[in-house]
Amino acid sequence: MSSSRQQSGTTLLELGMVLSVSAILLTLAVPSLVEFHARSQLKGARISLFTSLQNARIHAVSYGKHVLLCPSDDGEHCADGTEWSPGWIVFVDEDRDRERSPGEALLWREAIEDSRQSVTTTRGRTRIRFSPLGTAPGTNLTISLCHRGIPQTSSKLVVSNAGRTRNVVDAGPDPHCNG
Repeated sequence: MSSSRQQSGTTLLELGMVLSVSAILLTLAVPSLVEFHARSQLKGARISLFTSLQNARIHAVSYGKHVLLCPSDDGEHCADGTEWSPGWIVFVDEDRDRERSPGEALLWREAIEDSRQSVTTTRGRTRIRFSPLGTAPGTNLTISLCHRGIPQTSSKLVVSNAGRTRNVVDAGPDPHCNG
């Protein structure tokens, strides 16, 4: 009586082919996944900033106070310049000096954890103050958001003098995003 044994494994050639096909598929998929992840993170930052702007305006109108939104490095005080990437704060500006003084209520703060995200404002206006009427006196303010190194992720928020904030999602490539 002869017994025949069947092989139930894979050959080295089959394993090599599977690895080759997998490597090719990963090469095609990984860049798309990186951009998808960058877009998702940036969408979260844009929504957070949009919400902060809306809530600051609502607070100003509801309580009849001047409310300021500004970039912040430490989560307590306003930072100078157009770079909002570390985060921002929202506070009641009782003395209307556009700086957070001792005793002025900090309404909330937001921090951006990913240093590859760029959030910048136009040069002429780096802070937003909402009046008790809900207006944001001054020039229109554009806040640009993007993921550094992926210029096609660019989007913008525009705050008008009337205090209205709008999204510009397909804003085109942004020069801040190239590096």
